[in-house]
Amino acid sequence: MPIFLLGMCLCLTLLLPRPGMAAGTNADSSPPADPGAVAPAAAGKNGGMKPDGEYLQGYLYDTGQILSSPLRWQGRDWLTASFVVAASVGMYAYDQDIKEWFQDKRNSTTDNLAKVFTPIGNPLFAVPAMGLVYLYGEHRQSEKAKRIGLLGVESIVLSGVFTGALKFATHRPRPDTGERYNKWEASRFFSTDNLSFPSLHTSTAFSMAKVLAAEADNPYVTPVVYALASLVGLARLNDNDHWASDAFVGAAIGYFTAAAVLRCHQRQFPVAILPSVSRDGGGVLLAYRY
Repeated sequence: MPIFLLGMCLCLTLLLPRPGMAAGTNADSSPPADPGAVAPAAAGKNGGMKPDGEYLQGYLYDTGQILSSPLRWQGRDWLTASFVVAASVGMYAYDQDIKEWFQDKRNSTTDNLAKVFTPIGNPLFAVPAMGLVYLYGEHRQSEKAKRIGLLGVESIVLSGVFTGALKFATHRPRPDTGERYNKWEASRFFSTDNLSFPSLHTSTAFSMAKVLAAEADNPYVTPVVYALASLVGLARLNDNDHWASDAFVGAAIGYFTAAAVLRCHQRQFPVAILPSVSRDGGGVLLAYRY
């Protein structure tokens, strides 16, 4: 719990207006400089997100968009997916060696550090933490904080659903059971000993990290949140609760689920005014996207 109290203080500090921002100015409502840029989708009457029925319905819509996204992938998307799959397969081949290396280096110091960082990836702590960020936004009338809180909760929940589905579909024994890395079975269907793949802690940590890195207006956020998320994965390896490929795939699920949620909650301005220059003179062009 102490690490979460420190983490919450860090989150709230990052959400405070930066020096030089005029008092009373709402930085969240500033329009993008580029007419083609994206802006937060308005979920409430005042343009901010609220935990109402429309927000909850968005869970189903966003899930459908995520599951059907391969139908809309382009070359770069397929390249990214290929890299993730290749990295997962390569790491899987060395799961046994990585496990033995971590256990050989394990000591009281690494165990104590693991106790500090593991709770960051626990959904039972992460969801309330994002809820507190939302309540902070309500108190300070910060649309950015409320948006981070709600998007964080949704990303954690959806990545947890996808991770849980894979756990029950694969039933991979955890490394602390004594089984080798390449044994997959469902001898005890509801036993957590057979729910190693993928790691829920790393999917939670990286989904939360992605939202904070994308939404918090501070250049120091990205390295801090991803470092903390990575330490969660390392803690799971130290505790012998997961194989390395479990942690990597869990991190990928969390990161890309949060990225998809962020895209689903952005919209393009339908009308744009663009400069137009030709041999006959100059002017402006009114463009409408549909």
